[in-house]
Amino acid sequence: MGKIREAITALAGEVTAWVIRWFLGLTVLAVAFQVGRWVAIHLGWAWNPDAAGLLAALSLVVLYAQRHFDTTLGRIDQQLHHLEALGGRLNPVQSAGGLRNADDSDSRYLVALEERTAPARWISASPEAVYSELRARAANARSRMPFSGREEERVLLARQEPLIALALGSFANDQDVLRAVWKRSTTDGALGPEVRSGIRSAVLSNRSRDHSRFPASIIGESDLRQLLVEGPEEEAQALLSNAIVDDQLLTSLYERAEPFATLTDQKWCRLVMLSGANERLTDRRDGYDMPDLGHIRIHQALFRMLEIAPLDEHWVQVLYFLYERLDPDHTFSPNRERLVHVLERWAGAEPPERGAHAPSEFACLLACLYGRLDDYSVFGAYDSPDALERCSYYAHGLLTEREIERFRLETGEETKNFYLSIAYNGSVLLKPKLRFLVEDVCGGADFARRYKRRCEQLHRSWPNFDPRPSADWLLEVEHDRY
Repeated sequence: MGKIREAITALAGEVTAWVIRWFLGLTVLAVAFQVGRWVAIHLGWAWNPDAAGLLAALSLVVLYAQRHFDTTLGRIDQQLHHLEALGGRLNPVQSAGGLRNADDSDSRYLVALEERTAPARWISASPEAVYSELRARAANARSRMPFSGREEERVLLARQEPLIALALGSFANDQDVLRAVWKRSTTDGALGPEVRSGIRSAVLSNRSRDHSRFPASIIGESDLRQLLVEGPEEEAQALLSNAIVDDQLLTSLYERAEPFATLTDQKWCRLVMLSGANERLTDRRDGYDMPDLGHIRIHQALFRMLEIAPLDEHWVQVLYFLYERLDPDHTFSPNRERLVHVLERWAGAEPPERGAHAPSEFACLLACLYGRLDDYSVFGAYDSPDALERCSYYAHGLLTEREIERFRLETGEETKNFYLSIAYNGSVLLKPKLRFLVEDVCGGADFARRYKRRCEQLHRSWPNFDPRPSADWLLEVEHDRY
């Protein structure tokens, strides 16, 4: 403890000396500023003496910083490393990952010991400790490597505790382990029905790494078909909301192809709704020299679904929930004929009985998402006689300040459509002056929800774009979840 106390005292001394030096430096800067002004006045620069004083002060800052700053911070950093080393020797970390950060021979010995005794520790550890350890590993990016933790997982597979089976289903990397856990959840009568369902949901939710053709490669085609056709909804939700699910499965869902071809309209609609929160719909993973073809096919299927889905009230609400979360920069670009057909189709859908999204509102949303056509032109114009064409232009056109300012005082259906559409217009939001104007002109909780979601999407594509709003009314609800 004496060495730690000495290190802390030395660190405090360095910090105190650093503060005193900078206090004296500020005093010197004030004197330099006044001297610079006096020299400027006497040399005939009376028209701008403050600039001369500021120049003199800044010159001293550069000289002072170059002389003392790096040296002082180096001393402080040296004391911190010394203190950290002392703390590491007196309080060794118990995990192998923490021990590997130390350099002394005792720590290296403990690391080797932990690695040699790992199977024994996994066999004797409590189920709660195993679950916590596997969960922590899953949160670490290294655990997502293909061969990470396989030996430990296979050792744990021999244990029969339900909590360990749940942990392996949730966080295991090894496909053979996951297959064994799934088989046990379907055949082990000693487990209660709720436990078996929980283990199956855990396997279907597993994201430890991208498994090829997940989940068919784990549970088999037969079990997958049974799950989707007549399985419990909570298990279907676990699968369809999993971001590593096979892209082809989502594509087939939206195109109503096998294994979804024979489902009733009601069951198909339900599964589509369960997939609405899947991050894969907005997570495009382009490579260095290859676009994300799976993501592109999913969005082609999403547009195809608009051409074949039933036109009833329930479908309008389900699809509105799904489509309003899409990123318009990554959606499919149709030709004019297909887009006109889709817009006319949904604009004439069955109207809701009460308090829900109207078909005209959903059609406006679709015009915002798909208004950039396959020939790179914008569907519609600012002064188009068709309301949906105007919605498309509000979302994709190069609007001017005057065209945006027009909606400050207007009310009615056109203003509502403008609020919905302008939140998707990346070309406007990427211009600070126009973005501030949009925040000032628009209002309402629906606009705030769409606007902040769109700003987050733009931030992912343009890291220098600040997604935080600047308008006071939006700042008040900045942390609300929509």
